[in-house]
Amino acid sequence: MSNALMNFTMLTHITRQLLAGIISMWVIASSAAEPEQNTVPLSIVEFLALDIPAYKVEKAKLEDAVEQLRALAKKQTGREAPPIGIVRYRKITSTEANPWEMEAAVSFELKHASAGLILRYAAELGGCHLQSNYWTIGLYELPALYHPRPLREFKLKDFIKVYGKPSKPIEQWLWDKLEAEDIRVWDIGVNEHTDQVFLATDPEGLNKLLRPKQAPSDKPKAK
Repeated sequence: MSNALMNFTMLTHITRQLLAGIISMWVIASSAAEPEQNTVPLSIVEFLALDIPAYKVEKAKLEDAVEQLRALAKKQTGREAPPIGIVRYRKITSTEANPWEMEAAVSFELKHASAGLILRYAAELGGCHLQSNYWTIGLYELPALYHPRPLREFKLKDFIKVYGKPSKPIEQWLWDKLEAEDIRVWDIGVNEHTDQVFLATDPEGLNKLLRPKQAPSDKPKAK
């Protein structure tokens, strides 16, 4: 066999080995990349409908019970569970703390239940109610039963219609407007993205929120 033919045969063998190695590396890389296709978080609909084989908590805080449920969903699907917001009152002073509050009140066990059902039970035991839509999951404290201060939800645009264009920060602007109306307010929370205002006040203040005092008029009254 001539030297040229031997060199060509050897070159062909080396080329085949290189190609085989490249293909093997591509297969390995593709296999390793497959789990990354699963990194898209669970949608809220998928999460709430997910069947959880077994769930058990005992004397847990609501926050811990929620995180345990999210961890189980991630372990089962390999995907992150959606965030879950817990809306509570901010305690301004120790005297305003709820004397009936139980820090670790969530204890129950369920088998093959949907994550939505488990979350609803955890919320109820933690003194909250569950609200969800396609974008958010929220657990809201029940003020009528678990807290002496009534919390109400309003639309920011309704306050703007009554009190005019807001200044920044909007929460402080609203505090100042309501203080000028002699409306007693314990807490204000504003979510500009959703046009929501969460406000805690007494029943008397609730009736006056969107009914400001009439400015005195200089016009003489008609006789």
